[in-house]
Amino acid sequence: MGWNMANMTTQTTTTVSSTSEIPGVHVDPRPAFTTAAAVARGVLAGVRPDQFDDPTPCAEFDVRALVGHLVGAIHRIGHVGAGGHFADAPAVTEGVVDAELLAAFDARVGATQQVWSEDAVLTRLLTLPWAQLPGWIALSIYVSEISVHTWDLAVATRQEVQWDDEVLHLSLETMQRGLPAEGRDDPFVPFNPVVEVPADAAVIDRLVAWNGRQP
Repeated sequence: MGWNMANMTTQTTTTVSSTSEIPGVHVDPRPAFTTAAAVARGVLAGVRPDQFDDPTPCAEFDVRALVGHLVGAIHRIGHVGAGGHFADAPAVTEGVVDAELLAAFDARVGATQQVWSEDAVLTRLLTLPWAQLPGWIALSIYVSEISVHTWDLAVATRQEVQWDDEVLHLSLETMQRGLPAEGRDDPFVPFNPVVEVPADAAVIDRLVAWNGRQP
């Protein structure tokens, strides 16, 4: 997946995230995860029943599958944080009827928060599909993933979102450090090229553009 491990492990310079007092942990991303999940929940709750078959900015996902991917991503980072293997937590949660997706989302968020309430998880080396990373970096990446897919879902269902810029700054810095602009033509890197946006663009626009989306 092309993650730049050297950049990921350097001291973060962000001024919008709390610096952890745990040795070896530069940023505690757990508050950002909670906020990102809450923002995602608000968008998920706003999806109308007639929108689940609609397309999304993720070409491989319609709205239903994208929601399943959000649920799956949250489950996976909780499962891996608890010591499980990522392959045992599918990237897309399937088999949940539309009316129960919000409840499934809530259950996964609660379970993942419980796992990550232990400080030791932040320094544990976790194996993800693309790299082995310390827990605090892995969770920061998932904060970004949740935020980007929340944007996807909001665009697909035509919803306005009240973004938290502190969460987005952490997400953007994480991705800029770990996912270089170069090498996106590698078939094993599932990201489109960076989209150019003005330097003073909204943080959410800069985040999705770095992830290859057109804001």
